Formats: sequence, structure tokens, C-alpha cells
Amino acid sequence: TAPPGLNSRHMDTEPALSGDGRWLAFVSDRPGGAGARDIWLYDLQEQQLVELPGLNSVGQEQSPALTADGRFLAFVSERLDGAGERDIYLYDRVRQSLVPTPELNSPEDEYDPVLLVIEDQ
Repeated sequence: TAPPGLNSRHMDTEPALSGDGRWLAFVSDRPGGAGARDIWLYDLQEQQLVELPGLNSVGQEQSPALTADGRFLAFVSERLDGAGERDIYLYDRVRQSLVPTPELNSPEDEYDPVLLVIEDQ
């Protein structure tokens, strides 16, 4: 069975699991979000949803991707102040804010970010 509070009666889609297996980001249109579809984060260790202040907008958010430790979350948003209709954003969960990404987006649509962290061995 699913952990408590993870699934809803609404559309819950696009799951993305952090490399350490603790964090599960997904898209949902459940009540309590900022717009039509928002990014939600679930802590599988604590079995609860985690607040993401400053991440979601009234536009649709989609395509979440997490770093291995779950600190950074990349996603696509259709927010009105973007460079194009769909742009890629990066959110720092520890600082609870968007990370500036100058010149990342264009007037064209950007889709499906993937985060990789390569550590020196």
C-alpha cells in the first residue's frame, strides 16, 4: 500500500524519486496548490508531504527531477513571467527559493529537465 497522505482522489502524475530513495516529487491538481497543476514533494522516511514555499505558481508546473539527495528540484513551468510558454526552473529545497538561472530559457518551449550530480571519487 501507498504511504499515508501520498495519493489523492485527484490527478497525481509524473513521479520522480531522489537517488537516495527518500524524496518523491510529483505533479498533482489536488486542492491546496497554487495553480492548476503543482509540484508536490513527499518525504518517504517521515511519510508526509513537505512544504515548497516559492516553488509553485498560478501557471501549470510539470516534469519534476530531483538531485540524488533531494536538495534541488528542476521542473517545467508555464508561469506568466517566463521567457517562453514553458521554461525550466531550479528550486533549492534548503533555501526554499528558486535558484537564478540566467540565460537558461528562451522564447521557445523548454521541456523535461534532468539533474545529474557528479561527485569526485
